[in-house]
Amino acid sequence: MKDTERLASDDQISCDLGPDERYAVDFFIRVIHERDGGLLGDVVDLCLGGMKLMSEVHLPIAGTYTLRMHVAMENGFRCQVSFAATSAWAKRSEDGRHFYAGLQFLEPTAEFLQVVQRIISELE
Repeated sequence: MKDTERLASDDQISCDLGPDERYAVDFFIRVIHERDGGLLGDVVDLCLGGMKLMSEVHLPIAGTYTLRMHVAMENGFRCQVSFAATSAWAKRSEDGRHFYAGLQFLEPTAEFLQVVQRIISELE
């Protein structure tokens, strides 16, 4: 495995809001494998088109995943919502202890987009 692999340039996922409209997440959002319930990682930032994930495992480029996002916001909002994504880029962290991956959402449902928009509204 290479330390850095990319499909998207500059670690960016296409965002409907533009590349400068990514929002750093400062509360609990975990991503779980839908299939086995195993923890995949924690969301670092997100936009309407995708998210940056910090994980203990390397996600191969172009891998497709069925996932569940667990959200616990400081304002008391809690939810779980399923989504599909593909890994657009991946790299090892500077300290070498974990990995980052750019997940691009695949055909997101209206329910999923409403949750993402609610998160973004809280972060703005």
